Amino acid sequence: MHRARFLTLFVITALASCSQSSAPPSSPPSARSAGQGRGLSGTSPIQHVVIVVQENRTTNDLFNGLPGAGTVRMGQNSLGETVPLHPRPLTAPYFIGHSHTNFEIEYAGGQLNGFDLVASRCKQHRKCPLPGARAYGYVPEREVRPYFVMAQQYAFGANMFETNQGPSFPAHQYLLSGTSTIYDGALLRAAESPRTLHLTNTGGCNSPSGSTVALIDQYGNENQAGYPCFYRNSLIALIMARSRTMEGSFVMFSTSSTFTSL
Repeated sequence: MHRARFLTLFVITALASCSQSSAPPSSPPSARSAGQGRGLSGTSPIQHVVIVVQENRTTNDLFNGLPGAGTVRMGQNSLGETVPLHPRPLTAPYFIGHSHTNFEIEYAGGQLNGFDLVASRCKQHRKCPLPGARAYGYVPEREVRPYFVMAQQYAFGANMFETNQGPSFPAHQYLLSGTSTIYDGALLRAAESPRTLHLTNTGGCNSPSGSTVALIDQYGNENQAGYPCFYRNSLIALIMARSRTMEGSFVMFSTSSTFTSL
């Protein structure tokens, strides 16, 4: 059973425009050759890579029925009952908690049947399923058809998971660094969304003084916190180190969501 979440954010990492075949003549040779990988024939037809990440959705929720994705239309609840998944609109008016604690409730020690127990919240004055049924849903293909087209035409990661399951902030770290450690080789990892002293969302090295993010150790304990600014290796650092920057390239990502936990 893959959990369905109903808070949508996007993280897009793009290297240059697909219409750009090369950098301007005034650019240095390293920039002009960026994106032109070396294959057996000396060059590669791949010039640009675009990574699209649909955050806070599972494969089973957003790509249910996609050939080869291994999705299902039923799951288990905490009573051991089989629960059918019902189609829910992409704009379903409720949120399901997705902190690390929420994950542990759903994971239920490996039983994967705690989805009816996880915290959720219905938008004010809106009609929602009962709390215990909210996670048991999927978005109909007709509402996300462009996603299905992209998934079938390009590469699709059906089983990609961060090491510690949590909300937006640590997930973004994994996208860029493959980890959310506070520095290279550290045992402590960012586990939740950062908060200011006034308990508002924040994130990154421009966070106000006193901001903290919960840290998780290798045993799953979240009993430490730190400032949400980390210095470690990343895709961006590797690209810059190799001078693989191109005019018009960009990296855009959000460091926190508007509703990350309950």
